Amino acid sequence: MNTPSNKRSVDPPPALTVHPQVLLAALITGIALTAGIAVSSFWLSFAALRDLAVMAGTDSGRAWVLPVVLDGAIVATTVIALALSHHTDTRTVRGRKFVLAVLTVAAGASILGNGYHATLTSSAVPAVVAAGIATVAPVFLLGMTEVLAVILRAPRKYEAIEVQAGIEQPQRSPDASDT
Repeated sequence: MNTPSNKRSVDPPPALTVHPQVLLAALITGIALTAGIAVSSFWLSFAALRDLAVMAGTDSGRAWVLPVVLDGAIVATTVIALALSHHTDTRTVRGRKFVLAVLTVAAGASILGNGYHATLTSSAVPAVVAAGIATVAPVFLLGMTEVLAVILRAPRKYEAIEVQAGIEQPQRSPDASDT
């Protein structure tokens, strides 16, 4: 482009748009799949942790309490962490960090218990492979929790960026949507 050296031609940047419908579809899909992972993880973990509690000397009629406590805490803190994920006030952010700490401890105990149980009961594959397989579901459940939190925090409105005197200033477009 041939322009005089004292005049600069600045093309405006493309408009920044966020498509709420796409985010909503991704969120619904993510929630459905994460719920499936959670149910599968709870089901697999329940059996292993119950067996582990019996091996540790807990009465078989009461051994169900261990997986309910650990995996129940995982489910509860997952739901709470997701519900709080888009809040930005200081107290809620601090509270969410505590919720995530409880989630991490409960998930860590469940993962370790599942892995250890697999090393005690596996005969077809090496113990380390059995432990790895036994921990896949809870590890991915933890990961999916944060994935859902990321999409919950994503903005859901249309914005256009206007260039004024070389300074970019985000401004809401007239057809903005806050869905």
